Amino acid sequence: DDEFDLQHVKEELADVLVYCRNMLDALDLDEDEIVLAKMAQNEAKYPVEKARGSIRKYTDQKVTEDEIREILTAAFWAPTAVNRQEWRFAVVEDREKLKELAEINRNASMTAEAAFTVIVGYQEGVNDRFAQVDCGAAIQNMLLQATSMGIGSVWCALMPGSDNEARTVELLGLPEGFRTIATVQFGYPAEERTVEDRFDEGKITFIR
Repeated sequence: DDEFDLQHVKEELADVLVYCRNMLDALDLDEDEIVLAKMAQNEAKYPVEKARGSIRKYTDQKVTEDEIREILTAAFWAPTAVNRQEWRFAVVEDREKLKELAEINRNASMTAEAAFTVIVGYQEGVNDRFAQVDCGAAIQNMLLQATSMGIGSVWCALMPGSDNEARTVELLGLPEGFRTIATVQFGYPAEERTVEDRFDEGKITFIR
């Protein structure tokens, strides 16, 4: 009696599926309603990932030092090649500096209004390819952590070797050899984003 009865479990699951199909038929949902229902289901499964979105407008509410530290801490929990942790971070809260950074990188013009920005990069002399991938993972962790805290964010490229990189390093007085990857802006959101179902199986190749 204590043995696991796989066949019985399969039969029970089959009954549940039949019940669910009958319920859907009874609800008589149109195609749009079914899509919305699936999106709601995905929201429940991936609450932070689905809620995250690029926020480019911010209120003037200050992000506290403790909140900034929480976001940065998440970055250090990201995976990294051979656990080298070659990433480097520069946190900018000074309003005048934020405005100047917005002038340097016009693609990141929202920096002027952000509560703070994090310049993400690595120190010259390490394996560039690994370090760049590691930085990407750290950035994603920060974005998700900020989202879970109700703080908006947006990731803008600041590629190594670019004129924008040189001007940013000079403006902020960063260490010699600091190579940038991105500038990530944070602040309490002054806009809302529309949630979309972005899953696209056509971009996936299954090898089975």
